[in-house]
Amino acid sequence: MVMRIVSRRLVCCVIVVIAWLLAPSVAISATFTAASCSLTNVQECVNGTGVCSGLANGDTINIPAGACTWNGTLTIDGSKFFTLAGPGVSALTITDGIDRTSGGQKFLIIFIPKVGGLARITGFTIDGASGSDCCGGSLIVNGGDTRSSTWRIDNMKFLGKR
Repeated sequence: MVMRIVSRRLVCCVIVVIAWLLAPSVAISATFTAASCSLTNVQECVNGTGVCSGLANGDTINIPAGACTWNGTLTIDGSKFFTLAGPGVSALTITDGIDRTSGGQKFLIIFIPKVGGLARITGFTIDGASGSDCCGGSLIVNGGDTRSSTWRIDNMKFLGKR
């Protein structure tokens, strides 16, 4: 009788352990916030340095509310997939301040999605009103394998020429 109870408990414990081992793991993602909406602070986070040290696949980078002019390019190089999120189109405006008078293709954001997870840009306004109609634009999805990667750009507002 005692042996039967022990055997049943042992079988139950083994089943629970096997089920736990075979269950899909739940990924826990982190949320980081850039120090400001400046290009330097946002690029630092995208690179996984500074206040965003430890950025991993599936994490979120929040850009704080405000209005910033970017005079250079934010490059999301495809080394990780993450969400780059503003607080909403009415709360954050990034103005394209890139000088395009010298020609050549220049973009405000170069987005190279990583294969293997969702890369996302969401929740802010890009004002491309400055400069001429020449040479580039506000955002380009480029490089990598854009057909087999999963990426999304949503809840954005685009103003101006770009």
